[in-house]
Amino acid sequence: WPTALQTIPAGDSAFLIAATPVLTALFASMAGSDTLTPRKLIGAVISFVGVGIVVVGGPGLGLGASLVGDALTLAAAVCWAVYTSWGAPILASVSPLRMTAWAMVGGSIVLAPIGLIQAAGADWGAVTAGAWAGLVYSTLIPAGVANVVVFHAIKLLGPTRITALQFLVPFIAVLMGAAFLSEAIQPAQIAGGAVIILGVAVTRAYRAPGRLRRRLSRQAIDDTVERHAPKPRSLGVGESGTIDTGRRSGDVRPEPRPWR
Repeated sequence: WPTALQTIPAGDSAFLIAATPVLTALFASMAGSDTLTPRKLIGAVISFVGVGIVVVGGPGLGLGASLVGDALTLAAAVCWAVYTSWGAPILASVSPLRMTAWAMVGGSIVLAPIGLIQAAGADWGAVTAGAWAGLVYSTLIPAGVANVVVFHAIKLLGPTRITALQFLVPFIAVLMGAAFLSEAIQPAQIAGGAVIILGVAVTRAYRAPGRLRRRLSRQAIDDTVERHAPKPRSLGVGESGTIDTGRRSGDVRPEPRPWR
């Protein structure tokens, strides 16, 4: 993805990478880690349209400026969707922290040869302190902490509902640009943000499957019956000096004492 950003505008990249939640919804159903419902798919498409509105209303959309860059960005979206969809079932037996750690180790091994080749010709003296700080921040927060948090959420709610929040990234970037860089917000970007939020709301609206609803209803009934069931009570001290603790209920009654 960073390589693709060198050849295509940021608006194109934001629009193409926003395909990740849509791809995740499709791949998660194939991997068996989530269920693709019409509500989730419609919500994802609505948010994707909202991202397009935000991009067109801001930097503009010029797809085709670099087909290689576009292809690399879509490949990045596919890779993340595959990782999320097929990685979600592993969370049943592996913690999000351990999964993230092994993913980073594996990625480092794959990228190390390429990185060493590029590092050999780099001018290290020209690297500023701010660039080093950015590297440390990117390594610890977005790549480390954020991934652990995201996979904790995926473990609880599933990949489709969580990756749908990624649609908000372009709109949040617009708001942060206005707050910290004094960039003007266009009316179309506000409208696109509203469409994104609508789509995310549709995607995240939860309705338990019929089997789960029936199971929860039975559990609620059982809990109510148990909570209101009569408790054992003392019936007094018998001739032997022990306390009779028979249960007064419709099924079990104390044994009658013989008349004398």
